[in-house]
This record gives sequence, C-alpha cells and structure tokens, in this order.
Amino acid sequence: MWWNNLKARPATTNASTLATPMIMSLEPRMLFDGAVAATVADAAQADSHAETVAAASIAVAEARALSTEISLAAGSTLFELAGSQATLAEHGLDRHWRNARVHTLHDPVRWKYHAVGNYYLNDEKPPLRGTL
Repeated sequence: MWWNNLKARPATTNASTLATPMIMSLEPRMLFDGAVAATVADAAQADSHAETVAAASIAVAEARALSTEISLAAGSTLFELAGSQATLAEHGLDRHWRNARVHTLHDPVRWKYHAVGNYYLNDEKPPLRGTL
C-alpha cells in the first residue's frame, strides 16, 4: 500500500510533503481559528473584565468546535484517500478516527454550540466557572 512506502523514506519537512490537498483544506481553518482564540484570550488576560472574558471564552469554544469537526473529517478522509484496504485491522489506521472520536466525546461540543449561539443571538455570556 502507498503508506508502507513512507516507512522507508527519511522524515522530511519540505513544503511539498506538507502541501497535500487534505492538509491544505483543513489546516488553514484550524490555524485561523486557533490564532483568533489565542489573540482574544491574550486581550482578555491583559484587560480582564466580563466582556473580554466572555469573548475569549466564546472564541476558544468556537475553535474547539471547529477542531472537533476537522479531527473527525481528517480521520474519515484518511479512509477515503487510502481506499478500502486502509480499513484492514493490520494497518491500524482506524485508531486515528477512534482517538479523535474519544476526545470529542470527552469534551462534548454540543454545549459549545449552545453557548456560542446564546452569546451571539441572545447576548448571554457563557458561565465563568470554566466549564465551556
């Protein structure tokens, strides 16, 4: 299979190996939302009051919701790109989707969507107890 050939190659980090279609379509969304969340969180830390803390909490919730979608999509796309042979247990590729799914169940994203919607639609701030 095509991924078996990768074991024989030395690890490289040149631009061509990082410019695969899947990475190019998923990574910018993650980087952008992560950067926005970090920027808003930094602003809230510098000037901590109810509005900035709420905005930071919502930005992090948005990034977390997106990371859930992307991690599950990446695991599923792995099988789409690799073909039906990729589903064989001997390759162990199912662990990527399974690990992503376990993490998404541990920190349910449905509450993040609820808090984000409530913030934008009803102007209701998220809870301050850090559970978002």
